[in-house]
Amino acid sequence: MVVARPDLHRGRRGDRGGPRHAAGAAHQSHAYTDGACIYFSLRGDVERSRRREWYRAAWDAANDVLIRHGAAISHHHGVGLLRSPYMERALGSGFGTLALVKQALDPAGIMNPGKLGLPSRFGAGA
Repeated sequence: MVVARPDLHRGRRGDRGGPRHAAGAAHQSHAYTDGACIYFSLRGDVERSRRREWYRAAWDAANDVLIRHGAAISHHHGVGLLRSPYMERALGSGFGTLALVKQALDPAGIMNPGKLGLPSRFGAGA
């Protein structure tokens, strides 16, 4: 699959400093009765110093679409730090319940601190 953005095809960088040329690939893994895990790989000619920013912007854009359309952001290895910023929006009112359950089971906040998008007394992504 090739990422299609008109400004890329005209040879200009996007408003967010995106790459002139970008490509992506995907494959399905782990099929279930209610869905499947899809792995994505992204590639672009991004300056080394801007790669982290570009990669996060790509994840933000993709997850915005997924959440808007009710897709799950889960993964068979868990949510992880990469998906944590989207948990509250993805779970909606259920996020508060998750926070309460975590607090009840782990009042000291020592089990997987900073994961699942939950606050941590040890700091973000602890």
